[in-house]
Amino acid sequence: MQQSSEARAAERLLECRDHFSQDFYPNPNPVRGQKHTALSSTDTDSAAASWMQRVMQRVMQRVMQRVMQRVMQRVMQRVMQRVMQRVMQRVMQSDAESDAE
Repeated sequence: MQQSSEARAAERLLECRDHFSQDFYPNPNPVRGQKHTALSSTDTDSAAASWMQRVMQRVMQRVMQRVMQRVMQRVMQRVMQRVMQRVMQRVMQSDAESDAE
């Protein structure tokens, strides 16, 4: 029983690895146990380089998304602050004018 659950867990791990590697790995469906010795070192270098490029692209995309989110948050905060200041100024002005009458 223990062996079968461990075997199932190992199989699941391999499936997860294969599924994850579809995004990054140059060969999305490698045959299990297949050695990639057929690739020359320049192939593996370029594959690794393109993999790193994609990873860095995603990282930069997320970083830029968060930066832009924070920038927009601050901009909106300042805009709302100024709007509220002007609204309050006008309210105070109209109160003062109505008091003067």
